[in-house]
Amino acid sequence: MNKAILIILAIFLAFIIFMANMYRLDETGGIPSGDPVSAFLKIAGVMLLHGMLLFVLILTAIKLPGGKMILVWSLAAAIYMTPVFLSLPKLIRIQAERVATPKSNEQLKNSFRVALEHRWTGYRKDIKAFLEEFCDLSSDRLYGYYDEQFNYVEEHGETACKKALGLWLIDMIDRKLPEGVEYLLAAGADVNAKDEYQRDALFYVVVSGISSDDVHLARLLMEYGADTGGEYKMTTSGEECYETLVALAQRNRNSEMIELLTRK
Repeated sequence: MNKAILIILAIFLAFIIFMANMYRLDETGGIPSGDPVSAFLKIAGVMLLHGMLLFVLILTAIKLPGGKMILVWSLAAAIYMTPVFLSLPKLIRIQAERVATPKSNEQLKNSFRVALEHRWTGYRKDIKAFLEEFCDLSSDRLYGYYDEQFNYVEEHGETACKKALGLWLIDMIDRKLPEGVEYLLAAGADVNAKDEYQRDALFYVVVSGISSDDVHLARLLMEYGADTGGEYKMTTSGEECYETLVALAQRNRNSEMIELLTRK
């Protein structure tokens, strides 16, 4: 066979094996997502390893006769594909769970729980699909802020997961998406999680609370244990002060909200 054709086949085979191993690492969490430097070094190492494979394949294609070349290619492919073969049960299980999980609210809610229990990287895609649908976020932001939250969750476990859901809860309120609020509360969001300004979901509902829909959201948050006794740093006429939720509701003259917050 023509040497040029053999070289092309060698490149193709090495590329297929490389992609199979990258897929395995991505799906099973083998590439560190919380540390860009570690992730880069991991990917660079994989590329270097498969570069060596490509070198061996091309060298044998040029130097060895057909029978010996096929033997070397088969042996090299078997060695490099062994990690993929060993990971097949886990990969199949991840894919089966994903296929069995339609992109509905109830099923995606289960994805949160499974991700919490098993920390499977594959579930990031399902959860991000939900966030993208409800938040109308660009891919850049999904792979920015939300990716940081996922990384934090994977490092710190269940408490961090509930806090991350609580921060997404604030996003849902900010974007006026009550269905998303209900979804995340049912998924186990920490209703009292605070953002970088030390403000929680109920604060944002009360501050923007000028309609009966806002009162409904506030009531829902309170049913899930939202703290109504907190004080929040505000700036009024250039001076900092601390105000209660009731005081904030009084600013909006929302009698329903005031009644709800002062109800014993």
